[in-house]
Amino acid sequence: MKGFTLLELLVVLFITMTLAFLSFPSVWGELVKDDNVTLASALRNLRREAVSTKKEIFFTIDFRERQFRVSGAKSEVKDRPRIIDMNEGETWEVFIPSKGIIKEGQVVVAFSPSVQEELIALYLTKNGKETSIILNNLSGEVEIEEGRRNFDE
Repeated sequence: MKGFTLLELLVVLFITMTLAFLSFPSVWGELVKDDNVTLASALRNLRREAVSTKKEIFFTIDFRERQFRVSGAKSEVKDRPRIIDMNEGETWEVFIPSKGIIKEGQVVVAFSPSVQEELIALYLTKNGKETSIILNNLSGEVEIEEGRRNFDE
């Protein structure tokens, strides 16, 4: 009698699911718990969403409430914005060339349907380790680097 055993089918299913999981960056990005990757993915997706839907999308960083809020287009579910909370022991700063360094109060970044030239840099400090997340609005690329990138050069 020819056929497959249950064990062989489970091994094939496991390998297929592993390859599918690694092949889909959006699924991977949602499941990874690292704040840096989550924020970088959020910035990239917001820019892409604004351009594809031709609607303005807002990214609010509220230092008092210690959270990021995303609202507009597909980001809203039942009129509630998506929220990413700042973890304990974590500090954030935002650098926008036209506004400088922002680290208190509230800043609203509008992603417009037209491509903007201005970059956005988020600086996160967690457990004494600094990370820079930089969105290049022209290309839509997001970089994650250790340390703080200096834009004065």
